[in-house]
Amino acid sequence: MLFRSAQRTGSTVALQVVLRNKSGRSVRFLYSPAFELLKVSDDRGQELDPYTSGLPAIVPPDGQDYSGVIEVAIDPQDRPAKLNLSLSDQVDGKLQLELSGIVVP
Repeated sequence: MLFRSAQRTGSTVALQVVLRNKSGRSVRFLYSPAFELLKVSDDRGQELDPYTSGLPAIVPPDGQDYSGVIEVAIDPQDRPAKLNLSLSDQVDGKLQLELSGIVVP
């Protein structure tokens, strides 16, 4: 997973990310908070509820970029300085993608 940019609008932070699969098999992801495969936390360890758009459920092994957005609501009065996120694959959870220290604009 690659991080492209972060934008803040009011109490929402939108993280532009890219998924790319160079392995020999397709990878499945579930982004629903109910499954806890996508986790976003702030620099104080508080977990935030993520919402996604544009990210595919299956990333084929074609090496192409698949862009999407992960949005989280933050308290503008107590804005975190940084965010961390992790994403595990749906099938067996052995694949763990992580991004740390994303600066909140």
